[in-house]
Amino acid sequence: MTTIAAVGLSEPDIALTREGYERLRGELRTLTTISRMEMSDRLRNAREQGGELTDNLELIDALEDQEMLERRITTLKGSLASARVVDNPPRDGTIGIGTSVRLRDIDGGRTTKYDVVGAIEADPVQGRLSAESPVGRALLGQRTGEVFDVGAPRGRRRFRILAVRPDGPPAEHLNARSRRPRASRLRGVDRSALASTS
Repeated sequence: MTTIAAVGLSEPDIALTREGYERLRGELRTLTTISRMEMSDRLRNAREQGGELTDNLELIDALEDQEMLERRITTLKGSLASARVVDNPPRDGTIGIGTSVRLRDIDGGRTTKYDVVGAIEADPVQGRLSAESPVGRALLGQRTGEVFDVGAPRGRRRFRILAVRPDGPPAEHLNARSRRPRASRLRGVDRSALASTS
């Protein structure tokens, strides 16, 4: 892992916020310890049932789940090995990885808050917008008050940037006014424009 500024990533680098990096490390730690132990017990119990592999559905299911577990572990290890942690988001009022933004969909009238994050840690429902998504790419380098438009499967959308906060708290903390689930605030928003393109 290398720590970098918010700009200048080369193609193989995976940009992550510090919080995202720690979250993925925690997931990897859980998968390689607890989940592997549970999987080992599950496989042992399934094998004790005996019989031919083709007849032991519990063993077949356990082996498939083990393959998915190991695949996720491999993916996480690779991602963390090539991770570039963005500890210093732009502090000049521009948007980059690690900044919190509040946007208004000009056409729809909805206001939404996001943390701009690396693609692997993106989750629009949780308020984490991928910097590699169409909206994320259009946001990079923009400032408060600017209007931009972005192509989405349902047509072009126009947004106004209402606020930019460098290294702010997670987006859910910016919305102290409402405790409704984030998904309810995304109703009517074209989520395909928020997802990563990778």
